[in-house]
Amino acid sequence: FMVFQENLVLNRVIYIQNLPEEVTVDEILNSYKKYGKILQIRMGIREDSRGTAYVVFVKPLTNTILQSSMSGMIMKGKYVI
Repeated sequence: FMVFQENLVLNRVIYIQNLPEEVTVDEILNSYKKYGKILQIRMGIREDSRGTAYVVFVKPLTNTILQSSMSGMIMKGKYVI
């Protein structure tokens, strides 16, 4: 999922941790669609992966967008990273 372009590594996937167990795919979509068109969201469902998700974007994200998306946000009262 990585694209190399003029010495920059651009990634299409972000990994989210510390999600509330009751969060829905739609809530993740609504929170992250501002960074670009989303191709897929994969949420952890096993006991050891609950509270995590991968968000896959159609186009690679720039480092600025990645840093912005990784600065944390609150979802259902929990700080997600």
